[in-house]
Amino acid sequence: MLLIAVVLITTGFGCSKKDKVEEVNNQPEVTIPVSSNYLINVDQTTIGWAGEMILVGKKHQGEIKVKSGNLITTDGQITSGEVIMDMVTIVDKDLANNDANKIKLETHLKSADFFDVENYSEAKFVITNVTPVVDGTVNQYNVTADLTIKDKTNSVNFPAIIVAADNQLTASGEFTIDRTLWDIRWGSDKFFDDLGDKILNDEIKFTINLQADVQPEVTATTEKTTENPETANVEENENVEVE
Repeated sequence: MLLIAVVLITTGFGCSKKDKVEEVNNQPEVTIPVSSNYLINVDQTTIGWAGEMILVGKKHQGEIKVKSGNLITTDGQITSGEVIMDMVTIVDKDLANNDANKIKLETHLKSADFFDVENYSEAKFVITNVTPVVDGTVNQYNVTADLTIKDKTNSVNFPAIIVAADNQLTASGEFTIDRTLWDIRWGSDKFFDDLGDKILNDEIKFTINLQADVQPEVTATTEKTTENPETANVEENENVEVE
């Protein structure tokens, strides 16, 4: 299972003290800033993964670092965005750092059997649509996105909580995919026979916790110069005809 979670946190602006008290009490749905570009804070963003051997119940989980990304809001709605994952950084987190099995597993994950990072160093998650969930939890949305791994792209859809605060968006959520659709076939009984207890679940879990910071708008300014009175008088005198 690939599990990706996306949560975005949003607070309102311009509220009186009375309004703020009422908001705390009523916990209203908060509005996403009208039109902004948010850059993913890669230092505050983590992506988790998890996989399982079916018959023996052996499970592993780890993380992948984010290389870059952004989220765009238009008319108070998230309309697009992408997260670029650095697949070269994939690591296991449940085994000790000095465990030989950890090194073996990470090497295998980076190989052509799995993510083939030598040829496909990046994976990409691109948001294509975000719509509010009718009668859902406060700030709950349906997110549709294209997930690209090993140059294979498939659409995914999942619920997400979208909120914003202090010019930041944060994210958490989840969805499940079949890894074989992204040409990750090692240990899949769909493609191989006589695997014995080496059957690997076709579902991989990915968990994303991200933070994105709003980017200030760049406004072009025209420098206004103050005319020197003395210079102005000289220029004016030079233009006067002497009779």
